[in-house]
Amino acid sequence: MKTIAIISLLIIAIASIGCTEFKKETKDIIEFIKGDEAVKVNGVTLKYQTTDSLAVAYEEEAFALSLNSADINLHAHKTKQAFLKVTYWEFAPGDAELSLDGVSIKLFSKSNNPTYISKVEGSLPEAIALSLASVSGNVSVLDFAGNKEIDVKSISGELSLQNISSASLILETVSGDITADKLKIADGIYANSTSGEISITASEAKKLSANTVSGDISVSSGSYDSTEANSTSGNIDIQSSKIASKQLSSVSGKITQSD
Repeated sequence: MKTIAIISLLIIAIASIGCTEFKKETKDIIEFIKGDEAVKVNGVTLKYQTTDSLAVAYEEEAFALSLNSADINLHAHKTKQAFLKVTYWEFAPGDAELSLDGVSIKLFSKSNNPTYISKVEGSLPEAIALSLASVSGNVSVLDFAGNKEIDVKSISGELSLQNISSASLILETVSGDITADKLKIADGIYANSTSGEISITASEAKKLSANTVSGDISVSSGSYDSTEANSTSGNIDIQSSKIASKQLSSVSGKITQSD
């Protein structure tokens, strides 16, 4: 029991550290006015919503986004092109300019007022590293295939990944759910959530590490050299998976397994 308690405390500590780092990256104070009629950012009201597109050659080996509450929906294609559609709020019509700056999106304000990105969607070259973060937005990633790392984070948003091939995969959320299907990861899948559920199906990797505090963990139809699944009060369910070595622990939740 002492070992399980220590593991649980470590999970909580890891989640807390992740949240602190995330908040440092997203300092803007966002307030929605009358639902979605306007957005106030750091006390400045933005009344104008715009959707703009980017279609450019993309030779970079990575792509990164860290946003406040934007939904991020990205899928891969086989060409060296970036096709992105970005929805954002600005202080006045034409005040903001959108561009790809290095490995990320840049939104520049001519008036030096704040801007706010509410949605990013589109496609990127399939064999690139990804680092995506949204505090309360949902993040969806489809069809990327390469030998790079994919890192996806959220505080309260849902994380959804399908048909992904990469060197390693890191998934972190606090209260959102993690859903992953058809993953082929050379090294390890590392999925961490505090109260959200983790569900991984039809996937394979050398190592699967899944940790929650109160959320359930579900693994099915997979193949792993080793699996570690830890939860304090959530249930752990392992179904129809080939696992050479596994370590499962839950303080008050149920652990079920079947071949």
